[in-house]
Amino acid sequence: STDYTEIKALFDHYIKTLGITNRIKVKPAVVDGFIEGRTAEIFNETQKIGIIGEIHPEILENYKLDLPTAVFEININPFFKEKVR
Repeated sequence: STDYTEIKALFDHYIKTLGITNRIKVKPAVVDGFIEGRTAEIFNETQKIGIIGEIHPEILENYKLDLPTAVFEININPFFKEKVR
């Protein structure tokens, strides 16, 4: 059980730990399944790499989950260089 404010704080800590804070931008967005005004897309400079937000109550009811619930998903691949053999 968490809300947007809590998940955003966790996300901020996560990107700080990875050392990528200066490359990340979070922009408000409207996304199906999330509460409008509590959702954002995550960008690595100009490339969209994820989403963060609070799940819409109807979705939570359908899956019998507690209110509120928030998540973030981020593709971290752009931050790691592949080794070429």
